[in-house]
Amino acid sequence: MGRYRWLLMPMGISPAPEIFQRKLNQAMEGLPGVKIVAGDILIVGEGDNDEAATLDHDKNLKMLLDRCRKLNIKLNPEKLQPRLKEVPYIGHLLTSEGLKVDPGKVTAIKQMPRPTDVQGVQRFLGMVNYLAKFCSHATELCEPLRQLTHKDSRWEWSERHEQAFNKIRDTIAQTPVLKYYNPTEQVVLQCDASESGLGAALMQGGQPIAYASRALTETEKGYAQIEKELLAVVFGMERFHQFTYGRTVDVQSDHKPLESVMTKPLLRAPKRLQRMLMRLQNYEVSSSGKACGADRHPEQSVPHRTRQQRPCGADRHPEQGVPHRTTQQRPCGADRHPEQGVPHRTRQQRTCGADRHPEQGIPYRTRQQRPCGAD
Repeated sequence: MGRYRWLLMPMGISPAPEIFQRKLNQAMEGLPGVKIVAGDILIVGEGDNDEAATLDHDKNLKMLLDRCRKLNIKLNPEKLQPRLKEVPYIGHLLTSEGLKVDPGKVTAIKQMPRPTDVQGVQRFLGMVNYLAKFCSHATELCEPLRQLTHKDSRWEWSERHEQAFNKIRDTIAQTPVLKYYNPTEQVVLQCDASESGLGAALMQGGQPIAYASRALTETEKGYAQIEKELLAVVFGMERFHQFTYGRTVDVQSDHKPLESVMTKPLLRAPKRLQRMLMRLQNYEVSSSGKACGADRHPEQSVPHRTRQQRPCGADRHPEQGVPHRTTQQRPCGADRHPEQGVPHRTRQQRTCGADRHPEQGIPYRTRQQRPCGAD
């Protein structure tokens, strides 16, 4: 019988969409303002005003039609919709102001009945997660409902779940307009961490481009706050990798000690923070914060966390730096040299001056020492 091959692309075979997409991209390669996704061709016009954008749109459309005529690509004229101000495209609404939520998806979420089982909750959360980029705290809102989907959770719809369900629907209906990404503008990443989740917002010119959030694992919930804040930075940089890689990103956080952690030598940080900082080595990060401390001197280094300090005046040098974290220290003035460094973290020390040499260094971390002067 021999072998046979298709002369035209048949409908129904599994690789048909990928092959069609690849061939269409090859045919339209090099055309300005043309975007193609799964057979939907979008022609975009840019300009300083509506008139200039319309002229650019018409020019790009003419070039597209000429290319189709040259390659004998047939289009359906009934599906042509030129010069639209708003276009529903791949689940979102493209406008001249920015990216909006598709009204059809908002209506579907608002009209969705209350879930009666775990599968219903999963369907509802799936629809909400598709629009999570428009909501700055989607994970926090969905946390009560997400707990119902855990493997060992017993199904019990309470007032708490009812309030979360209604609040999610109201929030989705009031989502902001997202700004289109501009590669020539400065990128700002705002990060924050709570007891149960991480959040990040990609900004340009004070307007949001996209939001991202996720829940903390049980292990991550036991992290110190500084570790959660740094984890939020890592999460935001990696989630928006296509926007943050290869350019300087200004990271903003309201957690002031995060600045000193991100600028200190890598080997001086704890192991867990070292692993997070290593993940940030792929990016160019400049750190800035919004929180201001009125009780700190502008020239003073920022401590990570300090407890009550009661040293006497004789054992403090004017040029002496502030330790990263210290507990209560009560040394006597005789056993402190003016040029002596301050340990990273020390406990109460009760040594006398006779057993301390002026040039003797202080260990990284010491416990209570009670040697006598004779030995």
